[in-house]
Amino acid sequence: MKLAIVLSLCFISTISCQSTSSNEGEQRISPIVQVNVDQFKTLMNTTTDYILLDVRTPQETALGKIEDALEIDYKSQEFESSVNQLDPNKVVLIYCRSGKRSMKAARVLEQKGFKKIYNLDGGFLKWNTKD
Repeated sequence: MKLAIVLSLCFISTISCQSTSSNEGEQRISPIVQVNVDQFKTLMNTTTDYILLDVRTPQETALGKIEDALEIDYKSQEFESSVNQLDPNKVVLIYCRSGKRSMKAARVLEQKGFKKIYNLDGGFLKWNTKD
């Protein structure tokens, strides 16, 4: 119970520290939040109707992936047309190998109007090393 409270407080503090960007003098909160493995798992367990998105190559996903993840290769020519098929009103939990490529993919999703995007910091490498 204490662990759940601590994780919730950490998660809330992470969300409250989201970056903002300026758009013609207006402050806008970015829909992209960087989260660690524990926060990512909490989101998977507490969020209903989300998209779990793996943006690694087919060669990478063949070595393992998070169960039920939708695979859309960020490096493929079809990436943008594939994400256009997704519901921008759903929460997106996104990851890649280390977290860098998924952050780039998250920015594309942001430009396409997705409202809540959580990027797994450290990517599948961190996910795989966590107990």
